[in-house]
Amino acid sequence: MRQVLHHVADTERVFAFRALWFARGFTGTLPGFDQDVGVEGAQADRIAWAALIEEFRRVRAATIPLYEHLPAEAWMREGVANEKKMTVRAVAFIIAGHAEHHLRMLRERYLK
Repeated sequence: MRQVLHHVADTERVFAFRALWFARGFTGTLPGFDQDVGVEGAQADRIAWAALIEEFRRVRAATIPLYEHLPAEAWMREGVANEKKMTVRAVAFIIAGHAEHHLRMLRERYLK
């Protein structure tokens, strides 16, 4: 469970950066990332559960104002990451959907 929560926080960081990159008009292609490498490198099992929850809360708290303060025209700006074209708006949905997907899995598999 710790690895999953940390993966969700790390992935939100990556996608928030992508949103920032595209929204500000940078044009370079961004790379993909291997989630398994990230999970292993994080060593989340060594982090207290309360600290992981707080970390995710802070990551989300940083993502929200990024989107709140975007100029209207930035939402539809496009960029390429992991060889896929996406808009800043699409990245917002990806961030929210990814977190919801994993939190639903945790609830269904471990928190019944």
